Amino acid sequence: MKLADGSVGEIPPEWLERYRHLFALGEETKEGLRVAHHHLTMLDQLLADDDRARTDKEFKRRREVLRNFDGIKPQKLPKHFTGELRPYQKAGFDWLHFLREYNFGGCLADDMGTGKSVQTLAYLQSLKERGLAKKASLLVVPRSLVFNWERERSRFAPRLQMLNHATPERTREVADFDDYDVVITTYGLLLRDIELLMHYEFAYVILDEAQAIKNPLAETAKAARLLRARHRLTLTGTPVENNTLELWSQFAFLNPGLLGNADYFREEFAAPIERRGAKGRRNFCAKWCTRLSCAAPKTRWPRTFRRAVSVKSSAIWSRSSANSTIKSATTTAPCC
Repeated sequence: MKLADGSVGEIPPEWLERYRHLFALGEETKEGLRVAHHHLTMLDQLLADDDRARTDKEFKRRREVLRNFDGIKPQKLPKHFTGELRPYQKAGFDWLHFLREYNFGGCLADDMGTGKSVQTLAYLQSLKERGLAKKASLLVVPRSLVFNWERERSRFAPRLQMLNHATPERTREVADFDDYDVVITTYGLLLRDIELLMHYEFAYVILDEAQAIKNPLAETAKAARLLRARHRLTLTGTPVENNTLELWSQFAFLNPGLLGNADYFREEFAAPIERRGAKGRRNFCAKWCTRLSCAAPKTRWPRTFRRAVSVKSSAIWSRSSANSTIKSATTTAPCC
């Protein structure tokens, strides 16, 4: 490398190996190498053995906050939440508060039908009652789920003011969002309205069925990353479906910079893990994810049982009558 006096210096190979992730994840600026706040623990590990390292008060404060972490604090449910949360849902609700406290984006990846929308609505109502949501939050969903979200909001959090931004008459003024707690739109309209939406800083941007952004090169994923928000959440039962790069796409939205750029992640992690089963790189990547989810709920939802009762149809029954009877005899334990 070229030194300040014009001479050329050689960096020892062990230094290159030790700091290669730092160099790749950092952004070079006039003041030096800049890294995202998500990389604080990595910096702390790299500086631990260097007696000459100097850190400022803010770095030390954030480091102590993480070092003193002793678990997720239970949170009180909002007064105007009109439902009940099962133990695993309450753990998810507490976890969402934890993410906000530590300024992390997170993916609520419970299975389908386990009440991700209910947990989210309870959380948004909690933020409203505590005065923590100064701006509207944006909820992006598939078009088929707009009505479901409106119905769930009316049932569980009727005090939340929701604006349906998925109609032909939707507003073209972002200032109108200030009159609402939640603005709901679709992935299709997100692409169409991105020039409008990107000019408003939301309290939260929440992506439901977030496998919609699994392809980082897709226009939907690019548009989602352009949105401005203080905090970000994704809801999906399948955060990774086909390949490791889908993990990068999720975190590029949730915590920009955490996993580096796409080329770096593909070269250093995706390819070695998928082609050669590189255990070291897999574990290194897992540590990043563990730091964000180590305190995620361990309480599992109740097991769901399905019992089918076969009914023999008589000669006078029509096929449709028999099918109707069999369906009505099928029972499923509730799960949300």
